[in-house]
Amino acid sequence: VTPGQYAAKVSMNSGSEIEVQIQGAKAQSLKLQIPSNMTIPENGSFAVSSRQSCQPFDLQGVVTTTYQNSQVYRQRESCMVERWERECFETPQGRQCSTVLRTYHGFRDVEFYYIDSLQVLDVALMAATDGAQLALFRGEKQASQKRYNYQGQCW
Repeated sequence: VTPGQYAAKVSMNSGSEIEVQIQGAKAQSLKLQIPSNMTIPENGSFAVSSRQSCQPFDLQGVVTTTYQNSQVYRQRESCMVERWERECFETPQGRQCSTVLRTYHGFRDVEFYYIDSLQVLDVALMAATDGAQLALFRGEKQASQKRYNYQGQCW
């Protein structure tokens, strides 16, 4: 990769491989092996040596994750409920009955809040020979997760 500033995306392909997709005039991909017994922390630092990554550089990183809860919301949500019901009908042979599964659409009262998270990843690629800094990466991931305090019965 020629020196410069690029947009990049980092993803975990498996528990032991990180892929860096570098966007630019020519899209490139870099795969880094990490030890299978190593976990990248939710908050904290980590390091992967050139020997571990199978690349000619060391990797030093810091992950910072923050969480924030939203206000509490009280609303009415749509819902579905399934019920087994006995259904009977008349035939020339007499009354026939069977049990059928029916789906009903309804509403329920709920109380919930969101947990918003911001995860920042700072990574430096260092030359394995002399420790010189070769590249810097900073990535952010935002997510929001809905958490229920209460879910009423579907009616």
